[in-house]
Amino acid sequence: MKTLTLLSAIVLAIFGSRPVSYADMPKQKAELYDAAYSGDIDFLRGTFGDGKGDKTKWPAFPSDLIGEALAGHQYEIIQWCAAADPDANKLSGWFGSKQMDVKAAKIIFDQVPSLKTNSVNKTLDGAIMIDNPELVKWLLESGLKPTNERTPPAPLLVATQMRRMESISLLLQHGADPYEMSADRISPVGMAIAFESSSLLKLLDKDKKYSAELAKFEKELLPSKGTPFVGTWADLHEGFGSMSFTLYPDGTGDVGSDVGGMLCIWKQSGETAKLTLMQGQLIEGTKLVENESVEMKVDGDMLVMSMGGQDRQLKKFDTKTPSEQSVERRPLYLRVEKVCISPANDLYVQINGRFIKTSIAHLTSVQEPADAIAKKMFRWSEFQKGQIPQSIATNSIDVPFVDNHTDGYFQDKLAFDFTHDAEIKTGSDFTLFPYGSNNYYHGSDTDKFGDQVDGFALLSNKPFANEKNWLLFFFLKTKSYDLPRPSPW
Repeated sequence: MKTLTLLSAIVLAIFGSRPVSYADMPKQKAELYDAAYSGDIDFLRGTFGDGKGDKTKWPAFPSDLIGEALAGHQYEIIQWCAAADPDANKLSGWFGSKQMDVKAAKIIFDQVPSLKTNSVNKTLDGAIMIDNPELVKWLLESGLKPTNERTPPAPLLVATQMRRMESISLLLQHGADPYEMSADRISPVGMAIAFESSSLLKLLDKDKKYSAELAKFEKELLPSKGTPFVGTWADLHEGFGSMSFTLYPDGTGDVGSDVGGMLCIWKQSGETAKLTLMQGQLIEGTKLVENESVEMKVDGDMLVMSMGGQDRQLKKFDTKTPSEQSVERRPLYLRVEKVCISPANDLYVQINGRFIKTSIAHLTSVQEPADAIAKKMFRWSEFQKGQIPQSIATNSIDVPFVDNHTDGYFQDKLAFDFTHDAEIKTGSDFTLFPYGSNNYYHGSDTDKFGDQVDGFALLSNKPFANEKNWLLFFFLKTKSYDLPRPSPW
């Protein structure tokens, strides 16, 4: 199914292979990422020193920490990391981070002015792909001159393929040539024609060289105003077979699936429409060919497609929802900041600037271990922003957090290992520990093998109502299928 190969290589070049897995990395390296996120510059300086030592022994490079500093809005850390490790190629990759903003960009460019001439396409391509026209505008006004290289591809080609209309306009204003052939034998205008997109062609064909093609697309594809088909529709579920469609107002669209992406065109006829998948290589003057057609209609809030003799239903998807890796959705790692138990016997836990409340009675009522995770698991969306209210914290019992992983020894006692039991911190009635067992949650929104959760164990100097002196609760660590498949690759 994967037919469009022009820009696929840049995805890894800009975004890397996958987000950092803190469970897999050595403790010192995880502490560096934590320090970058929380703004602990003294810890970073203490680790890296003056930067003149043996860099092969560094657990991570300062430029690797930029992403965490961006996520935490730690601009002093961003400045320090860029100055300590001024690698233009690596730093340019962070312009594809959704947390990058103009303030951070200015700081990085002040420390590494060579970015104006090195890795220019990579820098601009990243800002275009994350759809940050404010950042694109600042980069262009700062003097970045994109080139027409193959890898990374010319920014105007990226903007055209991604349909970033604001970025296209900005690039044209700064001298980008929509008729210039790339090393991949395609021009932005040629790409718009291959897409059969009147919206793209109208914007890119500034010299009106292709008025006949524009008139043809508008006549044959332009749907009526107010059509219910326009938007992103997704069928996301466990395992293999998820799919998404993005249908544009000019009668074109693209499809994303587990195995790749394709372009499509769609023609409305009353309350139904015919969607046709298009395939072929994007080369100037080469027309994409029709591959397969399906009938579709809107039924309530669902897009119903007849595929292979069966109806497939897709839900409307809000593309403005924070992405899977966004700090607005959940932190990339958990930083326990405050834990306390109120006079009403409610447990308050503050993590990464948000807090949640649950009753001790609820935690003790759930039987172990069969339904413990599902009924004692908290999602990031359930946490309230801000710190635990002072009125509650003042009258509550403080619970220290000890970052020493524990386990339930035969579900009978809490222990650090088979011979050393976990102990209450001196002077306290309770202590919270990370729970070291591998716990997984299985649900309709998880990977087919389940998603790993972070467990916490609350140890007491007296037994709880369940006759144990420790309780478990969990935090959902990942959520694999909360986005449509990327398209068109």
